[in-house]
Amino acid sequence: MPFYKTGKQKDGRAQYRVCVNYTDIHGKYRKKSKRVYGLTEAKTAELQLLEEIGAAPVDSGITVKELYDEYMKAKKNEVRLSTYKKSETYLKHHILSTMSSARLDKLNSKSLQAWKQSIYDKGLALQTMKNTYKEFHSLLNYGVKMEYLNKNPLNSVGTFKEAYFEAPAKDKLHYY
Repeated sequence: MPFYKTGKQKDGRAQYRVCVNYTDIHGKYRKKSKRVYGLTEAKTAELQLLEEIGAAPVDSGITVKELYDEYMKAKKNEVRLSTYKKSETYLKHHILSTMSSARLDKLNSKSLQAWKQSIYDKGLALQTMKNTYKEFHSLLNYGVKMEYLNKNPLNSVGTFKEAYFEAPAKDKLHYY
């Protein structure tokens, strides 16, 4: 939610236009804006506008384990048993073993990068690491859907990538 400096001044303080973009309950794009003087007033106005539209930052004390329990209860009725078991295995062995007591509101890029490094250190195959990431991403997306999180913090970390890539040999001639 940005605020822009307009270039005008009053009493030595710069004028800012605070804009908040959102989608209303009918799915229509909306925009609220307000003009204030001073940077601190702009930040305060931004928070007030977010509160007005009901998009204030979520303060959730729920842990990853509690979210996992709720997610698995909801997922049980939506997918096949084999898919459910696969998700349960990835989440229990690779996520809950290290992140179960972490609060959702405390998840940030630093803690998630540390989790990602711990998965690298286990020496798992690349596809296993990617599948683990997908399951954790789905779990956190469920948290966003249930409004425990404003956005998925795992998006900023990114998925697992192959460290070494060998280019195909150039001396080989391929006939198609």
